[in-house]
Amino acid sequence: MMRKKITQFIVFVFISGLFVSCLDNFTERSYYTANVTDFAFNAHDSCPTIEDFVFNIDQRSDTGLIYNLDSLPFGSDVDRLYPSLTIQTTNGYIFFNDSLWEDGDSIDFSSPVIFKNTSSDGLHTRVYKINVNVHQVDPDSMIVRQTANTYPTDGSRNKVIRVDKAFYSYFALDAGGLTAYRSTDNGITWSAQSISGITEAVNINSICTYNSKFYLSAKNGQLYSSDNGLSWSKTTDGTNVVTLFGQLNKKYKGGTDHLIGLVKDNSGKIFYATTVNALTWTIGQEIDSDFPVSDYAITKDSTVTGVQFYTIATGLNNSGALTSKVYSTETGDKWVVISAGTDPKLSLVKRSRASIFYYEKYLVCFGGVDADGKITNSVYVSPDNGKGWLIAPDNWTSLLLEEGLSNCNIYVEHQADLVNEKDREYIWIFGGTKISGLSTAVWHARLNSMVFARR
Repeated sequence: MMRKKITQFIVFVFISGLFVSCLDNFTERSYYTANVTDFAFNAHDSCPTIEDFVFNIDQRSDTGLIYNLDSLPFGSDVDRLYPSLTIQTTNGYIFFNDSLWEDGDSIDFSSPVIFKNTSSDGLHTRVYKINVNVHQVDPDSMIVRQTANTYPTDGSRNKVIRVDKAFYSYFALDAGGLTAYRSTDNGITWSAQSISGITEAVNINSICTYNSKFYLSAKNGQLYSSDNGLSWSKTTDGTNVVTLFGQLNKKYKGGTDHLIGLVKDNSGKIFYATTVNALTWTIGQEIDSDFPVSDYAITKDSTVTGVQFYTIATGLNNSGALTSKVYSTETGDKWVVISAGTDPKLSLVKRSRASIFYYEKYLVCFGGVDADGKITNSVYVSPDNGKGWLIAPDNWTSLLLEEGLSNCNIYVEHQADLVNEKDREYIWIFGGTKISGLSTAVWHARLNSMVFARR
């Protein structure tokens, strides 16, 4: 008998435990019966693509949060939006900012909105703060500021090279040779460097680095090399080197990196050429008659598969005439025409001493000297690697430096971004020639979006 009572007591305790556990779970679930489980917006003409934005729901605090992590575009109209939401249960009394809401009513989300819902049993009320985040500044507008006014002015023809964390600025002297300056603080201060080994006139555009050494060509075709960019010596097999463009990394597995440029034969013909040792050259195709050989603008970039390529545009051809053609190469021994420059609506305006560079989604052509010999501040952009050109967007107007610039040096700095897939990019503009004379300014430019946590 005693054994039976003990058994009944154990069963009672077990059943009681289950009941309490179920009661606890029921109580916990009851609390959540007023929750919002999904929040979005219906399509609205006044706020395009609003239906595509994801809204996060944070249930953890007494006042929950509903918000979009990716902000809506700058200028988005959120005064009259139609929310679409899913609620676990409701007694029909749903409030936005203390106003009773019915499905289909529009709400003003230009400032945070307080949302309240009561569960169907009337026992639980859930409160949320809803933030519809809109970019407060235009992410696609260009910000330009002057960071220094100490850039050297040894002449109008110069070139800046970035080596490790230092900038080297070289100037071609009219009497022959060159001068050099070095900056380790992003162009704020510059220290003069001692140059030796070169006394003849140099092609300043040709200064470049290849396999950790510096190279340049003189105007008489002589090639020079340097281990440190300061002490120079002749490096040649007798080839007449017209100019150098820089290094191209190997395109295919088993290939080699090479230095590319232009060389001239005894008859005066100019050819695309490459070298792997800076001593002997492999001759490619003869250059196109409109290919720029001096005062050109050139830049290097990589395809999505990591293949490096150069793009060259504007400048003077071998006959001394201005060109507006755009060329590109992945090998250096042959170049292809990207833009023939025949369509005035899509082509670059002819100019010399301009700058081109890749930034964000564009190939950009900046400044230069036009056909009338006037320094320009115009900025053109190409969304298709140089095939078609447009005047830069209106929100890039700050890049139109008042006096314009020619012969300036532009370096695009890439900073790895751990949040976004693409690097952050910043533009450095060094010196150059403006309408009133040589510029001593260093400019720093960027799109607003480059400093956003998410882009």
